[in-house]
Parts: sequence; C-alpha cells; structure tokens
Amino acid sequence: SSTQLPTNSKTNYYCQPVENYAHSYTKKLKPTISTTNFHQNTHKSCQSLNHSKLESQSANKTQTQNSNNSNPSQNNANLWRNLKVYSSQEKDLCEENIEIKSTDLVIVKGLGFQILKSDLNDVTNGIKTMSIDSLIINKIVSSDHRGISKIFDKYNQISFKVLFFPLFIRQNHWSLLVIDSSKSSITFFDSIFQIDYNLIRKIITVLSKYIGSLKHAGSWSINANFDYPKQINNVHDCGAYVCQYAKYYIFNQLLRFGKNSTNFQLIHLNINSILNHIIEVHDMLSTQVFDVVLFSETKLDDTIPNSFYKNDHYFKIRLDRTRHGGGLLVFIKNNLVVKKSNLLEDLELIYFQLQVRSQKLNFVYTYRAPSMHEQLFLDKLDDFIHSLNLSEPLFIIGDLNIDFNNGENSKIKEFMTNNELINFVKKATRNSSKFYKNTNSFRSTSTMIDLLLHNGDFIIDTDVLNCPFSDHCFVLAKLEIKKKKKSINSVNKVECRNLSASNMAQICLKIEEANFKQMREIESIEGKWTFFKDAILNIVDEIAPIRKISINSGNQFPWYDEDLFKLKHLKNTYYKRFARSRLPDDKQAYEHFNKTFNALNDEKMIEYFKDKSMNDFKSSKKFWEFYSSKISIKSDKSSSNPISHVKFNGKVTDNKLELCNIFNCFFTSISSSSNVSIKEAEKFIDEQIESNDENQ
Repeated sequence: SSTQLPTNSKTNYYCQPVENYAHSYTKKLKPTISTTNFHQNTHKSCQSLNHSKLESQSANKTQTQNSNNSNPSQNNANLWRNLKVYSSQEKDLCEENIEIKSTDLVIVKGLGFQILKSDLNDVTNGIKTMSIDSLIINKIVSSDHRGISKIFDKYNQISFKVLFFPLFIRQNHWSLLVIDSSKSSITFFDSIFQIDYNLIRKIITVLSKYIGSLKHAGSWSINANFDYPKQINNVHDCGAYVCQYAKYYIFNQLLRFGKNSTNFQLIHLNINSILNHIIEVHDMLSTQVFDVVLFSETKLDDTIPNSFYKNDHYFKIRLDRTRHGGGLLVFIKNNLVVKKSNLLEDLELIYFQLQVRSQKLNFVYTYRAPSMHEQLFLDKLDDFIHSLNLSEPLFIIGDLNIDFNNGENSKIKEFMTNNELINFVKKATRNSSKFYKNTNSFRSTSTMIDLLLHNGDFIIDTDVLNCPFSDHCFVLAKLEIKKKKKSINSVNKVECRNLSASNMAQICLKIEEANFKQMREIESIEGKWTFFKDAILNIVDEIAPIRKISINSGNQFPWYDEDLFKLKHLKNTYYKRFARSRLPDDKQAYEHFNKTFNALNDEKMIEYFKDKSMNDFKSSKKFWEFYSSKISIKSDKSSSNPISHVKFNGKVTDNKLELCNIFNCFFTSISSSSNVSIKEAEKFIDEQIESNDENQ
C-alpha cells in the first residue's frame, strides 16, 4: 500500500542536484500536484531534461568517462546521457533508445511507475531506517545459526538509527519489533496478543551479537505495555496494523487509528506563508491524521479567493491580514460539528466551538504580532474568554510571541493563574540562529512562544516536532474526549456529622454520664484540655461519626442566558478597567453596566419563577422572602389602585363601583366558625376588663 506522508522530498527541486530528484519525481503517485515545469512547449508525455545538451555531449562521451571521477561537474555530465523524467503515466515512445539505467533495485514496477529500494529511505522523517526480512525470524529462533553472519553484513556497512523487524509468528500472525538506537529503546507492537518476552530477548541477543550498532541492545528497555490501537472484532488485519505502527512511529506521531478511537488530535504551525508551502499542507491533510489543523502567519489577503485550496476531508475558517504578515487558517474535519464561530480582526483571533461526544469544546486560535504590546494583548484576550462559558473546556492555541521560558516575563503566567489555565507545551517551539559580523560567529536561541493553554484535563499528550520548511516547530496534541455525563450538576464530596436533635440528646446524655475525675491527676492546663477534648470527641464519634456526603454544585442561576452572560462580562471588564485606571469615565461605564445587569437579572429571575409555587421552595417563608424582595407590594395608603380587574362568579369586571360591591359582599359574608354566642362573648370580654382593672 502507499501512504502520503508529510515529507519535504517533493519540494525545492530546483535547489537540488539533478541526481537527487530524478527518482523522487518518477515515484510521485499524484501527477495532479506538480512542482516542476520542464519545457512547457514539449508534449506532456515526452518531456525530458536538456535534450539538446544530451546530444551535444554525446561526442564527448569517451573523454568524459576517462576523466577524473572526483569532479562533480563531469560526473553530472554522465547523467545527461541517461536521465529522463516523465510527467504522466504514459511512456515516451518517441525516444525508446534513451533509458534510465540504475543499479538500484526496482521493488515495484507497473502502470508507468516504479519504486526503487532507495526511495524507501526517502519516506522517513529525516531518520535513517532499515528493515529486516521477516523470513530471518525462522533462522534466529532455530538453534542453527550457520551463515547468519553473512545475512547481517549489510547492516554493519550502512549507518541507521531505527530498525524495523516485522515478525511472522504464531503461524499466521504479524507483529512488529522496532529497535531505535537513537533512543536506546526497543518497542514491540502486537494488535492482538501480549508480548512474548522470551522470544523478544532471544531476537535481541542474536541481533546484538551480529550487528555492531546494536551490541548494547541487550541492556535496553523493552516497551510493550502502553496504550496503542488494537484489533477489535477482527482477526484478519494484523498486517495492516503493522504498517500503521511503523508509519506512526517513524513520524513520531501520536498513535490513533480505528473506528472506536475516542482520541482527538490537533496540530499547530506558524507556516510563514501558506502559498509557499501548499504542497506540504496538502500532504499533511491527506493523511487525515489530525481532526483540527491550525496555521498562523498565512500571509493571505482579500485578493486570494477562498477557493485557492480545497480539500475533500476538511473545511476551513479563515482570517486574513496582509500578504506581508499575519493571518490565521483553521482546517476542521468534515465529520465534526461546529456549533458557533467568531472572527476578531483587532485581536487576530478565530474562535470556534466544536461538539464532540456531547461535549462542547471552545477553541481560541490567536496570533500576537510583535508590534502589539503584550499587556494590551493579554487584556483583550482576557476580556474575550470571559465572554465565554468558562465551565466548558477551553483551549487557547497559537503563536503568542511571548517566551514562556523567560523567567522575567510574568505577564503570561499571571494571565494563566487568573484564568486557571495550564500550558501543555513542554519544549522550545522556535530555534533560530543569527550571524554577527562583529564577533564573526553565530548565536542560537530557543524560545517557547507557541503555547497550548487548557483549563481542564482533556489533553493527555503533547509533542513538539521540527519542521523542515519553517523556523517554528509543529505543536501536536492528543485529547481524550469523554462522553459528557447526563447529570448537569456536578457532585462534590464533603465530610460531615449527623447532628440531629436525637443524636444531640444522646451526646448530652453520654457527656453527663462520663467520668472526668481523672483530670484531677493531670497538672498542666494543656494536658487537662487534651483529656477533656478527646473524651468529648470520642463520644461524638461514637454517636455521630464523620461521613462523606454528596452535594450538587450545579448552576444556581438557571435563569442566566447569553444576554446576562454578556452583560456580566461587560460589567466585570469595566470594573477591572476602573480598578486599574481610576478614571471617572471607566467608573461611569462600570456603574452603567452594573445597573443594567442587575435590572435584567431581576427581570429574568422573576420571569423564571413566576410560575413557581410554594412547593418549589423549601418553606413558605422562603417563598415570601423571595417575592417580597423582588416584587414591589403596594401599601393600603397608596393612591393608585393595585387591582385592575376581578373575576367573580365566572364574570370579569374592571368597573370600580362593581369592584367595591364585590369586595363589600365578600367581607360582610365572612362569619366566625366559633360556636360561642354573642352574649357569651360579651360576658367574657367584660370579665377580662374587670380582672385587668383589679390587677392595676
């Protein structure tokens, strides 16, 4: 199978010697993306390199062959005799006498393409790799090692860092052994079975004996017990999994493939002009490894149409500045749901919210231009994120041009502390060197200016990888998106005692029965207090022991909506601004938004509770306390009539005279439920008055 991977082998052909790119161009499997333009007037199926020069040098063939081979220009002259590049799958039939001659082994040939053995070394991340024939496993595990040293001779003649050993074991199963001399580590991948340590140690013992660069491999650690994709309900794809393991390892990518994966991967890069690296962008997106791909400093403007690049697997969100600097571009996989997005030009920020496994994830992708003051940028960023729902997961990504490793720069760390954010980038993201004429030397610097800030625990792994076409590094992150629980309210565990009335009565009874006479034998006040305290606590622990209970700490303001959140954000923003500046204008703005917020809050709260009854409160007292504090109750001295209409006996009336008659009839019809007569009541009143007079 063939896999498109992000390499730099397809770019800068004009800057390379001809012999370096001859085979690289023939192996390209997508002729729709072209980076060369040889003889545009020549037929597409019959383009060659310097055909006229080829004829002019044929007369000097003998002289060239007898010349000193150490001369590079003369060596290149030989190549013109044999070099031909086809730009399509059609074979050139008009010049069959010109053939590409090479001693390199052809591994695959067909349909106008051929893959050479040397091509496999180009499909790496700049790391020299080799692989061992899987048939050698039978020779290694056997007791007869005759002739095995000749098999490994070539591995002693070629320098390599990573050795792949596909193992065909258990009669019909593939697994992969990776020996990395640069890390002094051994990694074993098996998509179904557990590792057989005896088999692996036997293989390592043989390889360390016959391959010089692996002579110390016997002491290296074996990594097998870590999280990586396995086969599920499938026993036929072990070979495909081995290929994926090798691909992900060599590119130092986070292992994630398979339908059942809950991981989410993103990558960020300051690309420094996306138009100059559109092929690398296409290769990266074609792998479909990442769910979100983010590029800063795209250097696009409104003269570049949105259709300048299209990918079938991703859609894009774009924010441009100029062709000379700035600009953001976000690629999001088509299967992801974007709930909302926002573009802020003054802050150079793209905000988008994704819904993944019922979770709402807020992403803020931003770039701070070096000309923008750091504190001003952080203040504006702080204002924006407080307009979001901070109870949801938040991710702030981008090139902030603020060195996190600089101990003197406390602004970014103060910003993170105030917003409960953590930086998950652990390595330098930009390595640069500058030549100084005065000292005639280069100075190298490493800074961490590309950051990934998060307010939760969704990020489970990050890495920083060198980029061959940018002075910034790739920043990769793997997120584990867990399905959101159905319960809206979060639960906190607290320790408490059950001090009910019955328990308190038992505690008091026990204390009365306790014998405290031993306190007399203790001389010091501290000792007596300790004895008394321990005795009381023992009684309390016996009757009401400490236990943990769950307390719901959900949203205590269910009437809050987006309008209220925005007003609250504005109120808090201007309060912080006034606290810093102490200017009358800022104070006036704060008081305005504070008053507006309080009024709208009361309105929303009353609207929310207007259909509630006493049963929705713990007691009628709480019910009336709420309504008396939020609803103005007219007194009987008020000149205005608080009653507009009354419904009585199925008839609604708003006439004042009729309203008075209805209330008169109502109050005069009220009678006492007492069985005492009027004479008895009068006699009782008289007796009470006489008794009061006698007492006085």
